[in-house]
Amino acid sequence: MEKCQVSYGVPNATSEEDKRVSLWEVFVPVKLSPEDPEAIPEVYHRAWDAAVLAITQGLTIFKPVRGVWIHAGEEERTYQEFMIPVRIACTLLQIDKILGLTADHYNQVKVFAYKVSDTVLFYSKE
Repeated sequence: MEKCQVSYGVPNATSEEDKRVSLWEVFVPVKLSPEDPEAIPEVYHRAWDAAVLAITQGLTIFKPVRGVWIHAGEEERTYQEFMIPVRIACTLLQIDKILGLTADHYNQVKVFAYKVSDTVLFYSKE
């Protein structure tokens, strides 16, 4: 019988919010710093991919896009850099872990993510 499931949850989740799967998009840097002349090696990105897969069940990686952002520190400065959009179907608890992992792995001061959709369907032919 064919069926769609409206989400999957985390096995040890304690509340309905913890179990609800949403589609998120996270931006991963192409370079460790906008001033860095070299792109991050693919093997370094693959390590991040594997760590995310250990938290959730998959990710979709898009081609890099150009982003512009303002760093409001002692000297306000505008940066332009290429970022890699990555979509991940996961819970709020999982995206929180992924954001911390991303900040640590890429040595980022801030990591940007947003919710793409609250409705995530998984089709299973069983």
